[in-house]
Amino acid sequence: MRILRKWLSLALSLCLAAALVPCALAENAAEPETASADDARFADRSWEEVLRGLMDQYGTFDEGITAGYYNTVTGEEHYFRGDVYMVSGSMYKVPLNMYYAEKISNGTMQWTDTVGGIDYKRAQEWTIVNSDNDMAASMWKAMGGYREFREGIAPYMGVDVSTAPNAYFDGRAQFTAEQMIFCLKELYFHSDKYPGIIDNMLKAERSNYFLRKPQAFEVAHKYGWFIPSENQSLLYMDDCAIVYTDDPILIVLNTAGIHDPYNFMTDFCTLMIDYTQYHTAERYRRIAAEQEAAAIAALNGEDAEPAATAEPEETAGGETVSAAPTPRVTETQDELPVMSLLLSAAVIVAAAVLCLRLLRQRAKLRREWAVASVALAAAAVLLAVNAPSLKPMAAAPKENPQETVINFFDALSRQDYNEAYSYLQNYRSLGLENIPNTVQGQKLYDALRGSYSYSLYGTCVREGLTAHQQILLKSLDLRALRADLKAAVNHAMESETQGKRSSELVDENGNYLSTVTGAAYSSAIDGLLRSSERYMTTTGLELELHYEDGAWKLVVDQKLLSALSGGAYGEGGETA
Repeated sequence: MRILRKWLSLALSLCLAAALVPCALAENAAEPETASADDARFADRSWEEVLRGLMDQYGTFDEGITAGYYNTVTGEEHYFRGDVYMVSGSMYKVPLNMYYAEKISNGTMQWTDTVGGIDYKRAQEWTIVNSDNDMAASMWKAMGGYREFREGIAPYMGVDVSTAPNAYFDGRAQFTAEQMIFCLKELYFHSDKYPGIIDNMLKAERSNYFLRKPQAFEVAHKYGWFIPSENQSLLYMDDCAIVYTDDPILIVLNTAGIHDPYNFMTDFCTLMIDYTQYHTAERYRRIAAEQEAAAIAALNGEDAEPAATAEPEETAGGETVSAAPTPRVTETQDELPVMSLLLSAAVIVAAAVLCLRLLRQRAKLRREWAVASVALAAAAVLLAVNAPSLKPMAAAPKENPQETVINFFDALSRQDYNEAYSYLQNYRSLGLENIPNTVQGQKLYDALRGSYSYSLYGTCVREGLTAHQQILLKSLDLRALRADLKAAVNHAMESETQGKRSSELVDENGNYLSTVTGAAYSSAIDGLLRSSERYMTTTGLELELHYEDGAWKLVVDQKLLSALSGGAYGEGGETA
């Protein structure tokens, strides 16, 4: 019986030692917060309703204006009495110059060729910037006369001269708002065909018409006014413009005898800018939401958007944390597997049978001690069998791995790289602190480093000394920006080279001077970065952390490197 006692005691000790297991507390996600800031001028209101709000403010009657609007990015287009002909004043000088500027681009005329007795380069500036009527008259007379001039510019206005009404050929230079928007579309989308015009429109009348009040964005415009001799009290005042909002817009406004036309015109321009910025921001929010949904779907291993996504919540670093729609379990004790229970039961039954048999044979071991030994052994066996699914007490650090993730990205957002790198396990540096040698490279790098924002997604999953945390990282996508860079540089080169002598542009070998290409490249970068919001992207990342030396450390993998580099570092390890 001493052998039996020793066997039972040894088995009990070994089983209990192997089965000492604590369970970590599950971490609860905070309640989500939401925020919205609707502009009452535009929320749930159509373009015409917005315009009528301004008209009501000024007491403007319908017959007093025609107006047009076109968003060059989204294609959104609106008109108020858009097909009504109205005196347009000097706005006709835009298509007039397009007629001649196209000859410059196709090589049938040079800048130094004379039009109306003056070289065309100066003629364009005089008629656009200074709105010189005599010079403009000389230019259209050189086309053969007024009717020939109107026929010559018809392609730029979207007009079929065979069906055009008499109003189109009226000597007071009448256009419809639809025709002027058509003209601005042609000029904006094919500016290389019409060199110099937009540049001169950017110089024209900087403190009146659409620009009577300062505007938040560059405005390239051509204004006009006209007072008929038969009615000196009637003032026609007009303006058309390319406005370089985040989504550049084309606008036109013709007025006839309205109250306070100067302030109405500049307020119209401001209103169109604000309307565009409001809807651009709405569009970016929708895109960001779609990107986040796609990132979440990827984290969840889904092909489509999840049916429901959680709202964001604030972190200690002021960013947002998203709770997963179906939170993942964090170090909670699983139910005991059925097979383990069956195996445990079988061992217990076998031990009981063995003990009872020995008792029956020897009858020297007290029954209560035998039963107690069997019970303790059964408990030990039960714990031992299920120990693999549990965690050792020593492998459950008190530190929260989620704090490491938050601290890393908060430090990264502050551009405190020494602190950020202190949270990494396998990297001493990610190179983000290194400044590129070129001015253009610095601009891109500064934009990238200032673009990071993040949100935690779901709960942190811990398995002993390893943890996983999903995040949604928003950052500048340099790959998308680079895709548009070539076209932007080409456009900037046209502006840099327009009207300059070849000796100012190329060297003895016919190559562009570095000062010219550098200026064009820098200008292109500046233009793209002014609209950097459209190049933002959201990436879903599964971060891994390891516990070492008393702290959780973040493991840097290729996907994280790619996201932090704006896609410049390929996920396969190569530099894109």
